[in-house]
Amino acid sequence: MFSALDHRLDNQVYRYKIHKELKLIFIQLLGDLTLTEVIELNLQLFADPDFSTTFNGLCDARHAKLKLNLKNLHQIHRAISELGGTQGYWAHLIENNPRNATLTLEYAAACPRPHHGKVFYTLEEAERFLGYQDLKTYLI
Repeated sequence: MFSALDHRLDNQVYRYKIHKELKLIFIQLLGDLTLTEVIELNLQLFADPDFSTTFNGLCDARHAKLKLNLKNLHQIHRAISELGGTQGYWAHLIENNPRNATLTLEYAAACPRPHHGKVFYTLEEAERFLGYQDLKTYLI
């Protein structure tokens, strides 16, 4: 299994920030992202003392290229389930990139239980879905 300690800090492809007061998690994905980085991100996130499975989340993948396949999506879901899963709503913000959109939708379909996440092309759409306003002031 992957360890959060293996994260390549010299080539960071993700970062996150937890806003406890909003009960909201921001994740920003950058560059080429592999299965290893997605698993590492989740290990770090779930280990963070401010993390709660009930928080909502905004995953900004507008500057990412997801180097994943359907098998990887099942592995990610299994890893998140083993960590305890999430209960909040998640907005996945992507550029108009068909590959990233397809992977995000395939991930939602791969989840055996309801996945409370949707794909959006604009921050305004994501805000409406999550029930927040002016999230751009909180983006990383």
